[in-house]
Amino acid sequence: MRMTRLIVLLCFVLGLAISLTTLRAQQGGGAVAIDNDDIGGVVTGARGPEAGVWVIAETRDLPTRLIKIVVTNDQGRYVLPDLPKATYDVWVRGYGLVDSPKTKATPGKAVNLTAVTAPNPAAAAQITRTVLVVDDAAAAEERLPRHRPLRQRHRAEHQEPG
Repeated sequence: MRMTRLIVLLCFVLGLAISLTTLRAQQGGGAVAIDNDDIGGVVTGARGPEAGVWVIAETRDLPTRLIKIVVTNDQGRYVLPDLPKATYDVWVRGYGLVDSPKTKATPGKAVNLTAVTAPNPAAAAQITRTVLVVDDAAAAEERLPRHRPLRQRHRAEHQEPG
């Protein structure tokens, strides 16, 4: 009889712990730990935390335009790490969503964002503009001094007599 009570009590405690853990995960898992050069927070949508959406930060306050993109985890949390001091436009983009309104943010601040569900498939397929800039080679070349590239100098110096 005593053993049965103990087993029932343990099952009750275990069930309560699992319920609380599930509830916490559904609520987004709480605050995101950030330091003074990060922007972080939680992205939520109409049905709770949004997993797997892009969070985009863009600034033109620096000598070169900077764009950083991260993806939210299963609890909708994100961290944009190691950002230079500047004011950033931060927004959410993802499949089945339209771009959320841009929010101004500075590093060291927690910014919780709201994902906006697309009203129809055509709106979900629209991308307002391309945000990925891998390398602006033409602009970089203009800023470089005019000299023969190292690769060409190396080839010229090490050509076999022919």
